[in-house]
Amino acid sequence: MSNPTDFSIDGGGTAPLNSDSEEVTLWQGSPSPWMHGPSWGFSLLSCLLVVGVFWCGWLYLVARCTRYTVTSKRIIVESGVLNKKRNQIELYRIRDVSAVQMWWMRPLGLGSAEIFSTDITTPQLRLAAIPNHIAVMSKIRNAVERIRMDYGIRAVDFQSV
Repeated sequence: MSNPTDFSIDGGGTAPLNSDSEEVTLWQGSPSPWMHGPSWGFSLLSCLLVVGVFWCGWLYLVARCTRYTVTSKRIIVESGVLNKKRNQIELYRIRDVSAVQMWWMRPLGLGSAEIFSTDITTPQLRLAAIPNHIAVMSKIRNAVERIRMDYGIRAVDFQSV
């Protein structure tokens, strides 16, 4: 029979409980971090939302700081939030123009015009997420034909057979 002054944990031996005996650690630990699980989840979600808001703000700035200009002689693209970059393609260098409309742009009435040229620095250019992209593509194509006729330029494709 056990002595009422003895204490046992998980059947792991007994330690006498009297004032003359040496103190023995029976168990030591700390709470699980999961005790704050809902708070951690809320904090993580808050951080993600804050980062997400800043990221969306940055993407908005990138879009607002990009300007496409189609003139009767060239296409000019100016872009950059902090640093500015200006690129241009002469219309007579354009070989082909095509339209692309992603599934998520369709309900918004947006699309992209892809331009393929013989320009060395910009052989391919995308006018992304513009309204009436088909009409813009047609204007570019008509302007290319007009400038080629004005300058007497003919497009010749050399392809290997």
